[in-house]
Amino acid sequence: CHQYDKNAVFNGHLRVIDKYFGSWSLHLEPTAHYTGSPISPASRTVVSLLDNGDSNASWSLNTSTLDPCGYTVRLRGLKRTIFDSAAGHFHFDDKYVGFSVV
Repeated sequence: CHQYDKNAVFNGHLRVIDKYFGSWSLHLEPTAHYTGSPISPASRTVVSLLDNGDSNASWSLNTSTLDPCGYTVRLRGLKRTIFDSAAGHFHFDDKYVGFSVV
């Protein structure tokens, strides 16, 4: 688990690729220990039928609004394909990374 000082800004890259890419989102937990939106960008959605996602998208997290605590960043990638006639229920996959602010 990585430790960061309050007021640090760290940068990362993410990869969400799929033939039927729908969107990706980054979510920070626990939400009760920060204000505002410390992750930028927090999400991206499909822009065309030929959009297969991102192979090296940049993102950053600013710890200035985070309380000293342990956190998890969740990356969720969703497909845009409808399964079993259930519109609005898309397949997804999650990846988690933990860190703490001291």
